[in-house]
Amino acid sequence: MHAVKSYSNLFFALVFGLIIFASNQFYFFNIDFRKVDNPYISNRLAFSYELAGNDFQEPPKEWIENWFYNQPSPFKYRVLAKVPIWLTYRFLQEYSYFISEFDAFYFSYLIWTYFFVVAFLFLCHRFSVYFLSDILDDKLIFLESPIINFFIFLIIIICPPVLFAFKFPIHGSPNDFLGYTLILLCLILIRSGKIILFTFFCLVSLLCRETNLIVLLPFVFLREVTLLKKLLVVIFAIAFLLVYRMAFPGTYDPFSGSMHNLNFPYESILFMFMIFGFLWCLGFAGWFELRKKPNSDFIKSLVRSFIISIALVLIINLIFARIREIRIGFIVFFYFIPFSLYYLYLNIELFKKLISIIYFWLLIASLALVVLLVYIQILPIDEIDYSNKISIFNQFYGGFGGGWINIFIIYLFLFLIMLSVVFIKEFISRRQAVIHQR
Repeated sequence: MHAVKSYSNLFFALVFGLIIFASNQFYFFNIDFRKVDNPYISNRLAFSYELAGNDFQEPPKEWIENWFYNQPSPFKYRVLAKVPIWLTYRFLQEYSYFISEFDAFYFSYLIWTYFFVVAFLFLCHRFSVYFLSDILDDKLIFLESPIINFFIFLIIIICPPVLFAFKFPIHGSPNDFLGYTLILLCLILIRSGKIILFTFFCLVSLLCRETNLIVLLPFVFLREVTLLKKLLVVIFAIAFLLVYRMAFPGTYDPFSGSMHNLNFPYESILFMFMIFGFLWCLGFAGWFELRKKPNSDFIKSLVRSFIISIALVLIINLIFARIREIRIGFIVFFYFIPFSLYYLYLNIELFKKLISIIYFWLLIASLALVVLLVYIQILPIDEIDYSNKISIFNQFYGGFGGGWINIFIIYLFLFLIMLSVVFIKEFISRRQAVIHQR
């Protein structure tokens, strides 16, 4: 039974992985398809432009080798996902499966990207199920339903950094999805109490991205682990990162991202919203509900570290990275996805009641009208209007009729609906509390 369910969920992961790839073939941007700021996973010109360091005048072999050996800091430290791609590329070249070196590299890159995407989806689903099963206890049968498992996968991929991972300016890469996967593996090991294995994979994940240190925050909030063990793990992880960076020194300006964020504050705010979209609302609502409920030490560690982790990531993102590359802020997904799922589960009956009430549909219609007016107001209508707005929003438009504004408006609509549900739930709860006191 368990094996059958695992195979079923692996099938979901494979299918949703294909959906993510397909979503990055659709053009939400009203611009020349040959331009390099199109999604590079579906545009070989943009793909080569990105990986060749914005200069692919030299032969493919040279810039492919530079991609692996000679990238500037901090990209040269992020080698873990490059290794299997490079080995596969060399294998295909060795046995002449592709005449073109570029084709051999391109398909090696795509194959491993898909593998890491599927691994992330599968482990994220598994982690979410573990999270819910720890809370629901006797209601595990709820998690056996294929429909529920399908819905969990849907919530995962609907996050903009996942669904639009390879669109400009997110610049998604296999390294990001491998990093997310290792974060999930570390958290599952924490939950299982396997501290040595957790420490090992924590160190390995730093070869993907230094931001994977985020897994240390829920770890240090565990109360069942001694202070000495926590200190040893944290010191070991930080020391490993420092030694690794010092062994391969490099210089770069860590504040270039902050200058961009300050130069385009409105764009930064909009992209910050796009990190989670409507899950911002559901995640915080789920966290608020979880604070009221006694849980395992692992669940409590996530609840305790939630606000600190969010604040820390947003501050680091603001100062050291471009907020528009929303894959960076997404590293706290392991809070928002399970917290949101818990809140949705908690309020299934409320959702069922609301969709049968005409006034709720009138509310949705009103919100749709508001969102439409916002869309009309901020969408460029001619070349002059576009030039004026692009100076404020920079990468949020992709021509007169598209860009991230088309994606944003959908998530804004969903956010307002979910926010309304949260307020309705809170209103009903307070009203019931008053009646009970009487």
